[in-house]
Amino acid sequence: MSTLHLKLNLFISSYSPVFYIALIRLYEDLQLSWTMFGTLFMILSLVVVYTFWRSYQGLFDHDKNTKNPHIDRTIYSPRPIKDRLFTSYVVSYLLPILNVNFTSAAETITFLLIMVLLFVLSLQINMYYFNPLLLIIFGYQAYEVTVDDGGKPAESGPKDVVILSRNQLEFFYGTPRTDLVKIKDGIYYHRSTIEE
Repeated sequence: MSTLHLKLNLFISSYSPVFYIALIRLYEDLQLSWTMFGTLFMILSLVVVYTFWRSYQGLFDHDKNTKNPHIDRTIYSPRPIKDRLFTSYVVSYLLPILNVNFTSAAETITFLLIMVLLFVLSLQINMYYFNPLLLIIFGYQAYEVTVDDGGKPAESGPKDVVILSRNQLEFFYGTPRTDLVKIKDGIYYHRSTIEE
């Protein structure tokens, strides 16, 4: 799956409740028939299920991954970032649904432009990988950690990255060695902690 495809799937699945709310508002504002509403609801639900599945594969389905190599790295100072990102997410969640109605073309275009802007911003600030719905459903946490660079030259030494993990990394003491899979630059999937 390409990075852009993953980003798009994560964005749609992440904001799926907004799309459902928009569909309900659309039904009320345009007085759609039950048949039309039901058809749109089914189409939206199929898209949401597909994007959730593809997002899961892109972020969390790396235990038997053969494409991205596993790397052995030591991590330092794990810091959970869920609260900080969740606040940003909630604020961006509220923007498109506040006082939106679809009775005028201007309101509809405004809603669409806000969604496009949120998508572009989420790509630029690397927030796209943070999908609270996926994290909650599958029990993952997002952490910012300092990770060594596998003994490479000093100029490419320790760096801060994001790790997605089912383990509570903040409870680790010392500097554990971890088995990671690189999702993209700066984002890793934590497969396991290597026992010393």
